[in-house]
Amino acid sequence: MHLTIVGLDGVGKSSLMKNFCIKGISYISSPSFQEGDENPYNELSKDLEELSEIADSKKNVALKSILMILQTSLFSKIEKFHYKSCTDIISLRHPLIDILVYSQIYLKLLDFSNIDDLLTESQFNEFFLNKKNAKDYYLSFSNLHKTTSYIQILHIFKKALTLSRADALKEVAKLLEIELPKKCLFLDLDPKVAIERLRKNKINELHENISDLESLRAAYFNVLDEISHLNQSFEYLVIDMEKTSVMEIQDKIKKCYIL
Repeated sequence: MHLTIVGLDGVGKSSLMKNFCIKGISYISSPSFQEGDENPYNELSKDLEELSEIADSKKNVALKSILMILQTSLFSKIEKFHYKSCTDIISLRHPLIDILVYSQIYLKLLDFSNIDDLLTESQFNEFFLNKKNAKDYYLSFSNLHKTTSYIQILHIFKKALTLSRADALKEVAKLLEIELPKKCLFLDLDPKVAIERLRKNKINELHENISDLESLRAAYFNVLDEISHLNQSFEYLVIDMEKTSVMEIQDKIKKCYIL
């Protein structure tokens, strides 16, 4: 079984799972995927994360978007790797859920008529100059989807997000070769509290402002509710992070795996 834990940046997902483990269960932390040396995608994930941070510092929407797609496409590969040695997985974030939640942000950012930071293919290749693993992975992903430029990939992604929620779910799942988890815990926190925590970071991501976080919080409720209606086997639980202790949440996670 796959249980995923989602919520706004700053709600405490990583802190919740720190030093917490259940014997026989594997853990996936999306989109970093750096769980340990046994992960064959560890170095590639590090390279993509470093490039993503550079894109954030440059406030380059196009680069940030393509790197997000490449990072999230690793999820199913790492999930399959872990299922070779276990039957249960806990993930921090889930690409299929989070992409639908963040679609409003992506669509706003990917208004190509207003993007003035689109790179030529030559400039895009130079961005990957010192990250051969990341560049090779991008080329492999591009070939898989029969595209010849990163801009084409962005258009495919944008088109999927403009569809109805049900069709977007199918198209994004196909694009990333990913399935929904069986259960989901949504860690809910006042965006004002979350933003104060995020301000301690050296580099904030493009969406980390109070207005976007409030919209994303509402989107989580809408997306999770709609997914639960579209997929009867999908279950989710909302946890108020201001009223629930870490120990209580960890107990709820453990109960998910009690048959």
